[in-house]
Amino acid sequence: MEDYTNIRNMGIELAKIKCSINPICFETNETFYYDETDNVKKFRVKEQGFNVAANSHFILGGITTNLHITIDELKSIWGFQNDPYILEIKSTNKSVFKGEFVDVLKSGKLCDFLQLIVDKSCFVHFFNLNILYYSLVDIIDSIHDDDMLPYIDDIKTMLYLVVQNDLSSSSSVLYKYNYPNLKDEDCSSFINDILLLIDNYSQHHSIFKIPLLLLKSHLQKGLNQNELVFIQHNTDLEPIERLGDFYMQKIYMLPNAKHVFDSEDDVKSFFMNNSIGLNGQQMKNYCFVDSKTNALIQVSDLIVAILGRYFKFCDRLKDFIKYDIDSFTNQQAKSFKMINRILKSSLDHNPIFMHHCTNLLEYQNFVSLVNKYGV
Repeated sequence: MEDYTNIRNMGIELAKIKCSINPICFETNETFYYDETDNVKKFRVKEQGFNVAANSHFILGGITTNLHITIDELKSIWGFQNDPYILEIKSTNKSVFKGEFVDVLKSGKLCDFLQLIVDKSCFVHFFNLNILYYSLVDIIDSIHDDDMLPYIDDIKTMLYLVVQNDLSSSSSVLYKYNYPNLKDEDCSSFINDILLLIDNYSQHHSIFKIPLLLLKSHLQKGLNQNELVFIQHNTDLEPIERLGDFYMQKIYMLPNAKHVFDSEDDVKSFFMNNSIGLNGQQMKNYCFVDSKTNALIQVSDLIVAILGRYFKFCDRLKDFIKYDIDSFTNQQAKSFKMINRILKSSLDHNPIFMHHCTNLLEYQNFVSLVNKYGV
């Protein structure tokens, strides 16, 4: 059994310092229902690209509520009340969610579903992991440069934008060095190749001049290091080897809550082999249920499907987001406002219900939209 007491305490202290979150927020005793989307299992580097879409967002989340929701209520909303072949409502069912975020917003049934969320006093909670961003941040964290600590999020975001801009060339560089398992003798060459990607980006983009300079300066400091500790001595070409740790994080960070997960064999197996301890006691505040028999897990499936699309919508420059919003039909605008009102209500209920591991632009876009359209 591994004890997570110190990790939990550090997480609470960081939330207090960085986000002004009251530690009492972590003592909630609510019941959290979960499902996930874009569960990529592993994220691998290929010679040209990656094993999954580079814009994948792993979302682990769902709802909390003290009220009851029935499967029949869900089937009625989505028009499946007379379909005996539909045993559960999932985002992958026909006529539920199709296309990207702007396409999903066109559905009147979505508004009916969101109204159910409101009527049943549901709050939304989630952990949002931008897969590509998370896979790159160890490059920045491996370089010792105290002067750049105030700008570290900007630097990580800039590296993400550079890689995202030319996935083919970027993945070739990562593949060349078996990232994240660099050899000692390749550390300087790796950084120089990243610097070349940055120079190419700079030639075609006039914005982000200062973040680009900060990124280059930070990487150049790494040229003088003998090792890049976080991107060495790992598995070849697997920046993300597992996602199970993020499920565990929910359990030890919110020890007084009950956590109800969809019954996924790989996650259950991970938990069986990795006991969670807190203050010397094994944590038993979680369970796995079959989503076919639990409407709240099905609701969580739909929620994370919406969120996954929403975060990809936010993971763009503001001008593109504004263009889409300005082009919304009345139906799209109504759905968009309802989503943001639910998110704003959930955030006001407890700020730790929303946890992001993503680039600064995506996060800022999300917060701005929730505050603007969630009132």
